[in-house]
Formats: sequence, structure tokens, C-alpha cells
Amino acid sequence: GLGHRVIDVSDDLLQEELVSQPETWIVDKLEDPNTKVVLVNSEMANESLKNYSESDSDNVVSITKDSMDALRVFCLRHIHQRLATNYRRLAVIQYRQDQAMSLLSLVPHTRHILPDHLPELQAWLAETQGWDDNENMNESTREQTLRDLKAAVQKYTSNFT
Repeated sequence: GLGHRVIDVSDDLLQEELVSQPETWIVDKLEDPNTKVVLVNSEMANESLKNYSESDSDNVVSITKDSMDALRVFCLRHIHQRLATNYRRLAVIQYRQDQAMSLLSLVPHTRHILPDHLPELQAWLAETQGWDDNENMNESTREQTLRDLKAAVQKYTSNFT
């Protein structure tokens, strides 16, 4: 079976795909029922969601970290509007030292605190992983997906927290 690709909107390799119509590309990815969204709890995500929730207009004040900030806010707004209580498709992860911060309106009864909840996160991700002809999950595919996810999380938390 085919594994799942970890997509990080900050990834330089995605810029070519994003350049022509970034909002359309993001909506297509987020609306795909086979896409699982892993949101890293961070100061930027919390502030963006807080400002969006308090705003009555489309003007959202956010913490600007780089040129991708507006696109991240767009993603977060879409996730908030369309996936906030979809436990099958949305997970929020955080590291133990980040416990004070919380994206409370998103899947409020589930948090994956890493590294303690890594097995639960792996099981959640595996729910849509590829299966071979004997109905066995392809172990190398799962391991690659988890490596990609860990790399994206490490990159995001080191740059934006």
C-alpha cells in the first residue's frame, strides 16, 4: 500500500505547487477526507486562533514570523471552521513543556502530549495507512510517515515557538 505524505506549508519543496493558487491548494488538501491534519500547539497557532475567534471581520491580527504567516492563518481559520470537532481527521500535538498553551476549541477532548502519547498518535495516524494483500499494515510505510511527521514537527517548533 501507499503511505501518506507529510505536508508542511513551510516546506520549500511545496512553494512551486503553492505559488499559483495557494488558498485553493490548501482547501483541496484540507477538504480531502483522506487527509489527516496534525496541528502543532504553538504560540503562533494560539495567538492566531485567539485573534480570529475574537474578530468579527476578515482582518485577523497575527504574530508575523515569515512570509508564510498569512497562509498559516488561512489554514488555521479553515481548520477551525471545518475540522474543529472532527476527531477522525484532526489531532493537536504538544510537548510536555508547552502544557500551559492550548488550542481549546480544536478537538477539545484529545491532546497528544509528546513523547508520552506517541503510541496513541501512531495508532491514530495508522487508521488510514496502506494495507497489503494480506491486510497487514506496511511497517516501512508507517515508519516513513512517522519520520516525516517528526521532521516537520521539529522544524516547526524550532522555528516558530
